[in-house]
Parts: sequence; C-alpha cells; structure tokens
Amino acid sequence: MSAYSAESFDLVVVGAGMVGSAAARHAAEAGRKVALVGPGEPTQEAARVYGCHADEGRICRRLDVDPVWAVLAARSMDRYADVEARSGVRFHDACGCLAVGRAGGPYLEGVAATAKGRGLELEALDEAALKTRFP
Repeated sequence: MSAYSAESFDLVVVGAGMVGSAAARHAAEAGRKVALVGPGEPTQEAARVYGCHADEGRICRRLDVDPVWAVLAARSMDRYADVEARSGVRFHDACGCLAVGRAGGPYLEGVAATAKGRGLELEALDEAALKTRFP
C-alpha cells in the first residue's frame, strides 16, 4: 500500500525528460505539490544515440529558418545561466552557429530573414571564405 493518496499532489507530470522536468520545476516553483513520474534520460552509452537530446551533446540555436522556433529557443537559452546556478551543473558553452546551404536557396534565405527579424548578427561566407576559415 502506498503512503501517497490522491490528495498528496496538486499535479502529476508524466514524463521525466526535458519538457516534463521543466514543467514540474515551474509548477513546483509556483507553489504546487508536484509528482514527476517516469524514467530519467538514458545515459549516452545506454541510448546509443549521439548528438541529439539523449546525450551530453545537445545543440541549441537562437537562429533557425523557423522564426517561431528561434524565439522559443532564445527564451529557453536565456534561462540557462539560472538553471546552471540552481543546479550546480554547468551544461552550456556558447559557440556560435554555422548554417551551410546553397546561396540564394530557401534554407539560407530563411535563416537570413530570421536573423534580420531577431536582430542577430549574420556573416555570409562564400565557398573560398569557408575553406579558409574552416580548413
């Protein structure tokens, strides 16, 4: 028999990944009694996934072809220093963004439009400049 009852929590968040953990944290900070249910993220070795959200190599960017994604990512990234300070876990190193595509193509044009709309600095490099900067 469990020591908990339906009255023990104001909110039960199912899913202990990035989104569920964030939701539980915000609810708890707002004064709610929260239960977070679900496994944590797998270790890099267990997941056998590299370079995505189930490892230590997460990629985030303020610049994206989708302006809505860019705004949401920027809001999240603006909170990183606070999360690091509260948790004692340093997890973010700002390093810039390199977007590569066909000159005048829809991807780079979309990235440029998002950069302009968000007031982000953007430097366009041609093939020769890319080869020089990133041999």
